[in-house]
Amino acid sequence: MRTDRRPLRGFTLIELLVVIAIIAILIGLLLPAVQKIREAANRMTCTNNLKQFMLGMHNYESAYGTLPPSVIKRAIQDPGTEPLINSPWPNYCSGYHWSFLICPYIEQDNLYKSIPFVEPPPPPAWQSGPYLALLQTRVKIMRCPSTSDRVSYDDNSRGIAIPNRAPSSYAVVISNNIDNNNHNDDGRAGAKNPPFDFNSLMPGNNTRTINGVSITVPRLNGPFAQNEGYSFAAIPDGLSNTAGIGERYRYRNDAGSEGAAGHGGWGTFSWASPHAQNGHNLFSGSTWVPFNIVIPTPNSDTRHLIGFTSRHAGGVNMAFMDGSVRFLKNSMSDAARFAIGSRDGGEVLQLDP
Repeated sequence: MRTDRRPLRGFTLIELLVVIAIIAILIGLLLPAVQKIREAANRMTCTNNLKQFMLGMHNYESAYGTLPPSVIKRAIQDPGTEPLINSPWPNYCSGYHWSFLICPYIEQDNLYKSIPFVEPPPPPAWQSGPYLALLQTRVKIMRCPSTSDRVSYDDNSRGIAIPNRAPSSYAVVISNNIDNNNHNDDGRAGAKNPPFDFNSLMPGNNTRTINGVSITVPRLNGPFAQNEGYSFAAIPDGLSNTAGIGERYRYRNDAGSEGAAGHGGWGTFSWASPHAQNGHNLFSGSTWVPFNIVIPTPNSDTRHLIGFTSRHAGGVNMAFMDGSVRFLKNSMSDAARFAIGSRDGGEVLQLDP
């Protein structure tokens, strides 16, 4: 018995091209949706990071009666600003960041205990041993998943070489009016504060024009400050109206060094700084600078170092002192940014829901 067999027929070249074209179209349609879903997840993770920080801040305030300082650092501004306090220079320029101070309240108690809680040691001490290990420790909560920052930097801020230093995506608010990074630690010595009797930083004033009206305010008037912690009662503008922690990515992504680069790490770092003269941008910022400002000359225009920026399209995540987190648009007005950055300015503010 003979069975007729039909010859097998393969795909023609035209049919293959049509199939490939259809697949390419489907990928082109799906890819933006996948990217949008991924960014939404990243933004939610960033929001949760900020909520966790604010929960830690509230627990710290409950334990100590005040919020943590932005930094605990003995030195006041420049070598000649307060010679009796600052000498010998630069032994007293290192400092513990706010993020280190709340470690026990963000499930990082072991990291907090990895170094003795004594006066911050001189800069060279941070180049070895447990102090170096602290600066190199990367913790997930310190990083926004959308950031373009590298996971670590070989930093040389102020000539203190720290290999593999851990960056941070977050900074606390110290001002509603600073627009020049060089003024981030300007001031004189104020009252002494626990735990080491370091002096508060008493700033000068800035004048800003809001809706056609000139307003003179203290340069450092945010809810966080060097060596000084404010109670919630010391924020009469209201916790829900006062911004506390915002995002920042590196506008320049090179490691940074004194000399040719000139601005340290070009961004924020986790936990502590071995030398923070003129370096409060390493852990804090000002709401006066427009969010995600475009700067053609970042070498000379240092607003990107003190403002708040993110890789989320259209704005930045900002945690307010009541623990809420809001996405603030790049188009937010000067008046609104000015209002949210002060703790006691008396402004009337209405934000978009």
